[in-house]
Amino acid sequence: MDRIKAIRLLEKYKSISRILGLPEDEELLDELVNMVDKYDSSVEKERSAKKNRWGENDFQHMISEEQTDLTRYELNDSITSNRENMVSFWSTLTEEDKSKFTIFELNVILYLISAQYNKYQKKDKQKIIRFIDQVVREKRLEDSYKAIKV
Repeated sequence: MDRIKAIRLLEKYKSISRILGLPEDEELLDELVNMVDKYDSSVEKERSAKKNRWGENDFQHMISEEQTDLTRYELNDSITSNRENMVSFWSTLTEEDKSKFTIFELNVILYLISAQYNKYQKKDKQKIIRFIDQVVREKRLEDSYKAIKV
């Protein structure tokens, strides 16, 4: 249900309360209308803040440069500071921390983990996160095998 329909429904019940002479219910429904109106606008602000203006073309341009300059892109500071040890950094993150990254940032992380995955993924965030988790596990396993001396 969208915001406008919810507000109309609450207004309808508010008018019924007014007809029945229930001022407490009318005040309560008025508060609910204000809450729904404010909630929806704050959700829209959060959605627009989460969107990143960088996309597939920017990613292709970034990886085509000889020396990848990550400072041009509005990336999370943790990505640029852990550029050299991305595998261990990713391993320390919680699921909630992983989901805070934008799709562009997840693609940059995947690129930093292994340059062979330099194709922009148009999948949803959870699929990309699972894919990065799998790549990190494989890399850590590969590194542990290399560390074994016979």
